[in-house]
Amino acid sequence: MTLEVYGVSAQYASVFGDMTGFAMTLSVPTLCALFTLLFAVQLFRYMHMKRSVDLFHSLPVRRSAMLLGRILAGLTALYIPLALNVGIASLIALCFNIENKGGQIGDLFVQMLGLMLVLAAAFLFCVLMAVCTGTTLDMVLSVIGVNIAYPILVYSSVYLVSCLLPGFNMTVNLDNTLLVALAPFVGIFLHASDVPTFFVWWAILAVFLLLSSVYLYRRRKSESAENTFAFQIPKGLIRFLITAVGGFGLGFILFWYNSSTANFLIGLLLGSLAAHVVVEAIYSRGFSRMKRSFAGYAVFLGAFIVFYGVVATGAFGYVDRIPAIEDIESVSFEDNTYYQEFGSDHFDIQGEQYENLASVKPEICQVENVEKVLEFHRSVVEFQKQAGFPFRMSQGGGIQYQIVYHLKDGSTFQREYQWSPFNTPNAEENSQRLQQLSSDIVNSEEYKTSGNLLFYLEPGDISQIEIENYDEQSDMAAKTYRLNDAQKQALLEALRQDTLDLDITNREDFSGRVACLYLRCGDENGLFQPAEGSKLKNLVGDYTGKIQVSISPYTLTENQKDLAVVQLLEEQGWTAEES
Repeated sequence: MTLEVYGVSAQYASVFGDMTGFAMTLSVPTLCALFTLLFAVQLFRYMHMKRSVDLFHSLPVRRSAMLLGRILAGLTALYIPLALNVGIASLIALCFNIENKGGQIGDLFVQMLGLMLVLAAAFLFCVLMAVCTGTTLDMVLSVIGVNIAYPILVYSSVYLVSCLLPGFNMTVNLDNTLLVALAPFVGIFLHASDVPTFFVWWAILAVFLLLSSVYLYRRRKSESAENTFAFQIPKGLIRFLITAVGGFGLGFILFWYNSSTANFLIGLLLGSLAAHVVVEAIYSRGFSRMKRSFAGYAVFLGAFIVFYGVVATGAFGYVDRIPAIEDIESVSFEDNTYYQEFGSDHFDIQGEQYENLASVKPEICQVENVEKVLEFHRSVVEFQKQAGFPFRMSQGGGIQYQIVYHLKDGSTFQREYQWSPFNTPNAEENSQRLQQLSSDIVNSEEYKTSGNLLFYLEPGDISQIEIENYDEQSDMAAKTYRLNDAQKQALLEALRQDTLDLDITNREDFSGRVACLYLRCGDENGLFQPAEGSKLKNLVGDYTGKIQVSISPYTLTENQKDLAVVQLLEEQGWTAEES
């Protein structure tokens, strides 16, 4: 008798996947990070005690051999329990004969190997800090400080650029290798990343940390034990890092209060100064070296002034850079100012298991429409400069315009402009100018037909329609109608014609809405088989199963009685009222 008879194999597989997924995402990385630091402190704290240093360095053993032996001992202590637990979990999967046990166990072992790689980098980072510092307290504080401050500094720097630089899109996320490049303890929690560069980087960093630790340990003076830092450069770099984070932190808090660039700069100056004083006082055990440390603070201020100046003046032409029309294959343009009442200008296609098969957005290829986008883009840049140059910080209000150029060489060129007013004497004129340019783009036939589901559906894809009324004087009513082939064709043609005739930029007053039309495709679950040779079939490619599409409702108001679809509904007698 097998588990499949009772149908529990798939249930066990689900439970196994959930439990191992949670363990490898949170509990195991947390324990590994904790024991990595504890093992490093236990194995290398002798460097921070004068008697131990004198004893170990008097032994007939080379420093490099001594260091490498302890590194191997630490990695062994980390790897063996991890491998043992993964092995036990795999054995459980085999004993219960879970569904797809080969794939589940394989994924678990791949995650384990990725975790081991990042653990090696984290442990070697602790070793390097142990070599560079003179006390165990400084070692621990340095490890924690760098691993917390570095991701914050990267994110803060990118956020500052997004507030200053028109068109810059902020794309930093936790899977970004740059965000955790020098924070291996944070990387421990991201070991399941499927980005190849993520693991290549940790392999390179681990080798670099190993070689650096051995090289510096050979040159470390025994008198450095129980001192502050054995080498001053790492101390300066860590102090710079935490000083910058303190400045950005207070600067952004004041900036968020009233969106003032002056507030940000004042906060940055006060926060960075306070952070610098605190870090120096901790490392130097007092204020005796504070005066000399301000040379390092001056380096930070100089670096920030250069960075801020470059970004505020356009980042070496970043703001003015626009592709030439002969290099453009197509353009994706979005103006979030408008809401398209008749359906949506984009849609997704999913398979039977809700897997995403395709995402469709408006695509502009015709030369005359591409030129309209270029003119719009140039106008946005011009108006941004009129609002103030060098650029001032702005929180914005979300992404208003997004332009993605698909170039003929296969690359993409993207700009995103935030929702922020042009604070100039001719701001209203500029705003109207952009609205007109945008209207010429979004109301073009190419734009409407390339992203609207109506122009991809076939009449046979529609199974029925549902109509709801919005009569405030009576209860809401709804009724479903099944259509014949001629009715489906007529309805689709009417909706398409109305979409082409409507001005997307004209906002409709929904307070006067009278009905809402829903298209239903396929069976009761919305699944249907796209016809061979149809546009939808071409979009899903080799996929042979049924598909489902996202269909927005069509709201009809009192001011839209001249629409073709309204006239068709009246002609056919399709209403929400019961006959």
